[in-house]
Amino acid sequence: MLLTLFILIVSLALLVKGSDVVVDEVASLASYLHISPFIISLTVIAIGTSFPELTTNIFSALAQTPRIGLGNILGSNLYNLGFNMALGLFILTASFQKRFFQNDAVFLLVVTSLFLILSLDGMLSFFEGIAFLFVFGCYFFYLIRTSPKIVVKEMKHYTQQKHASLMNLPFFFSLGYLSFGLIALIFGARYLISSVVLLSSQLGLSEQIISLTVVSFGTALPELFVTINATRKGFADVFLGNILGSNIANILLILGVASLITPLPINHYDLFFALPMMLFMTLLLVHFLSSHRASQFFTGFLLFLCYGLFLFSLLIFAQVA
Repeated sequence: MLLTLFILIVSLALLVKGSDVVVDEVASLASYLHISPFIISLTVIAIGTSFPELTTNIFSALAQTPRIGLGNILGSNLYNLGFNMALGLFILTASFQKRFFQNDAVFLLVVTSLFLILSLDGMLSFFEGIAFLFVFGCYFFYLIRTSPKIVVKEMKHYTQQKHASLMNLPFFFSLGYLSFGLIALIFGARYLISSVVLLSSQLGLSEQIISLTVVSFGTALPELFVTINATRKGFADVFLGNILGSNIANILLILGVASLITPLPINHYDLFFALPMMLFMTLLLVHFLSSHRASQFFTGFLLFLCYGLFLFSLLIFAQVA
């Protein structure tokens, strides 16, 4: 069992590091191709941090273990809201304009509600996956056209700081690093899925329990790093945009792609606890961003408490999940 756990940890490390390298080098190559810095920033911050979840879901779908991928998305979104968002609200001291993110938060609420509604029949189908991808494409186009200038400026500044050294690498070095990142992603995801299956049988737990906790924490590390770095430097817009964008991408893009490969089964725990909890936590965030009176610290505390209840529920409903 210790060997399986070691393989799981190494696979997560490969997945996270490989994702980081891929995102960095895509941004570097995009700059060589003179693609808009805002598009690079938006892709790196809103979508790039979801690369580990995307690779995990693709490989779990191909391996006919979609419960692992689905549990990873549910766990990652709950972790982003209940830990990363709560942590950011606790330590953020810089002021920011809440109104800039109200539409994105409401859109995440709508997307989460849509996820819950489409899950009522116990399955996310091929055609529902196409619908998710279409909505994601519309959302991405909307971001490009409507993002406030102050948010655009902060995203560019953050991304340029993060990738300053990488942008000076020769083109073929970037291609080489990109290849390394893709190989790490592939091997990390492949052995992650097999180690989760083996570990679940050794511990007598369902695969989704491990994916809701250990795997979700590991694949959500990029969002955690962005939260800590952005709030420490006072980039409140980057911190909020990262979590909102990541959760939207997890549902629409990643589940959309995964459900094209194989239908995603939804069990009773997902339907009656995990998804409603995710919806409630998103509603808390919408209330915070929409109200001038809402306390930043208290909202963070409530989100953290909700995540604690979610983890406690896994102890009670372990075999159901």
